[in-house]
Amino acid sequence: MKRLILSLIALSASTGLFSENFFSGESGITSVLSNKDARTVNPSLTFGGYFGGQVNLSNALSVRGEFSLKTADMNGNGFLSETESLFRISELSANLAGSLGGATHTLSLYLGFFEAPGSQKFISRRLGVENFSSLITETYLGQNGNYTCSNYGYGGAYSITFRSIPLSAGLEISKLKSNFEGSSQINTDFRLAVAFRYFTMDLFTGFGAPLYTKNSNGEDVFLLIDTIYLHLGADILWGNRYGALTIFNQFGFEYLPIKSTGTSKKFDIKDLYLLVEPRFRFTDINFYLTLFSLPEGRQNRMLFVNDTFGFNLCIFSDNLYSGDKNYTLGINGQLSFEGKHINNLEASNLMESKEITIAPFTKFEAGKGELLLLMQAGIMKIKDNKAGAFKLQIGYKKNL
Repeated sequence: MKRLILSLIALSASTGLFSENFFSGESGITSVLSNKDARTVNPSLTFGGYFGGQVNLSNALSVRGEFSLKTADMNGNGFLSETESLFRISELSANLAGSLGGATHTLSLYLGFFEAPGSQKFISRRLGVENFSSLITETYLGQNGNYTCSNYGYGGAYSITFRSIPLSAGLEISKLKSNFEGSSQINTDFRLAVAFRYFTMDLFTGFGAPLYTKNSNGEDVFLLIDTIYLHLGADILWGNRYGALTIFNQFGFEYLPIKSTGTSKKFDIKDLYLLVEPRFRFTDINFYLTLFSLPEGRQNRMLFVNDTFGFNLCIFSDNLYSGDKNYTLGINGQLSFEGKHINNLEASNLMESKEITIAPFTKFEAGKGELLLLMQAGIMKIKDNKAGAFKLQIGYKKNL
């Protein structure tokens, strides 16, 4: 496992290994150091990273791959001891593209995530739009990081991208090996991306049919389809991204019963992914106000978010220079509530679960990539002398 971490570091730092016309990609790696014991100097150390690349076999045919890694505490039993890690094939795909009738048509076969909803890969690859997601949801796990609903499986896709207007649409048919309830599932999905001057959207929506091998009486059957779920993921930006005021919305859910039986899973709003972020820009200073409510566990994949529900204020400038090097400097403040969601804010123990986090951060150019330094302090954890009160995160990303 440690060799795999060193390999990710080497991939992040490497340059000039491939011809630019033949290979393109990106990689990133991060480490997080935090206090795991309240009264002793015994820090935890975890690593995460990803590597993704595209090989152009011809002008029409390309192959893509992306892989992610996340470790447990490497200092749990001593730094030289065995450590568990989670390795995932985030994407393997073959893509055939061609022009016809004033549009580009793309056929794909894939395994894993395919332009995961929330990653903005679809709108980026089809329309060339730069990522416009929230700064606080940034991740170093690639498509295995911040997704609004999971489409992890295998299948095929077709998309059409028009040259006359900034619009791309697509259809996907896939099979998920394991959905939210542990069953395999057939999905049929529609994708739409638009990039107008004052409105940008990356939309994924469709229907899923779980494949059961037991009926409602618990009897074995060859195949049973008696439930259909609606799922959705959307990234929307209202306004010009460089204007004085824009609003970013991100939301998604993995199941909303359309056709169901008495044993079907009912929709629970705690599984809703919701983020609303007004963005204000005054000359070179940005103010981002954010409300978020996330499914349990999703916050563990993000840089700034530590709990499932909360409010965030990020103040930063990304237009600073030292010589010819650009850098970002900012501070992030967050009021969050552990284990809470937008539907249970009247709980009697709401204020007992609150946390106030202050996090200064900076990003700057380094080695033809971007280096992140982030420090977090949890005020309530410091007050109550709890573990995890302090965190230091170092991350590095680079286009290859």
